[in-house]
This record gives sequence, structure tokens and C-alpha cells, in this order.
Amino acid sequence: MLEPLADHIGTLVRDGPALFSDDTPVKLQTKTKSKKTQTPRLWSYLRDERPWSGQAPPCVWYQFSVDRKGEHPATHLKGYTGTVHADGFTGFNGLFGEGKAHEQACLVHVCRKFIDEFERTGSEIAKGAILRIAQLYAVEKMAKGKPADARAKLHMEHAEAIRYALGRLPEARAYLSDGHF
Repeated sequence: MLEPLADHIGTLVRDGPALFSDDTPVKLQTKTKSKKTQTPRLWSYLRDERPWSGQAPPCVWYQFSVDRKGEHPATHLKGYTGTVHADGFTGFNGLFGEGKAHEQACLVHVCRKFIDEFERTGSEIAKGAILRIAQLYAVEKMAKGKPADARAKLHMEHAEAIRYALGRLPEARAYLSDGHF
């Protein structure tokens, strides 16, 4: 009964220039002799253009799978050529390439790795990376609500100082030129 609505939401999400993607583990107990639970996934695909003053209303499309294989996002987003903001899960890699979607690395996940390293070792390099990533968040505060082209200009003007860090994160380079994130 709700499948046509879900299909329509999926179309709306995939029609956008950019989307955010993540998967969440859920517990599933099946009616078998075993009391073990499975760990299927709920995949979420979000289209939210508010950060760059887009006109489309935000919407999320959810898809269920019994496992975390990369074939699932590849099937869900087949033919999508926009930008996918993802967490670096290798299962998304099949989405990216010539004639396919573009990857935008999630800076929260990037920063988290540096935070973990700093907490574990006290590394000054990790601390420096955290501070530079914080500069990106300051730029994002200035860019919030501006059109994509104005956001990209702000990124170029104010984030060039961290270019060497972004050079270590090839998927994050789109941050400098793609105002959708």
C-alpha cells in the first residue's frame, strides 16, 4: 500500500544533485529454531538542499537489506550521477567512477579518526588536523544557507589554507569546488 509512495520518495531523492547516505544495523530475529538474531541494514538516502538554498523539500528514502554488502547501495542508486556524501564504507565504492556518482567524504568521520589518534597518542599532528578541520566547520557556518556557487566561492577563499590536508583525502577535495556540502 505504501510502496508507491516509497518509490516516489526514492525518485525525488535520486533526482537531486547531491545526497547523504548511511546505513544503520538493526536486529532481526527470524522464526527459526535458532534464537540467534541477524544484523540486516536500514539504508538511508537523504536529499536536503536547505544548506545551499535549494528549492526541493528535504526527503529521506529508506531501503532494507539482510546484510551490508555493497551490492545494495549500488542497486539502490543505480544510474545516479550526482554527489554522494558517504562515510567511507568500501561498499559504496561501486557507486563512484567515470559516468557514475561522485564521492564527498564525510568530514565528521575524517575528524573522528584524528580525534581517536590524538586521544590515544597525544599526537601533535592529529591535533593540528583536528584544528584545521575545525576551520572547515567555521567556513561552513559562514556558508550556511547560501547558494551552491557562493558556498563554493567561500570554500575556495577560506579553505585553501588546509589544501595539504585535503590532498591526503582525495574524496574530500570536492569540498573546495562543490557547494552542495
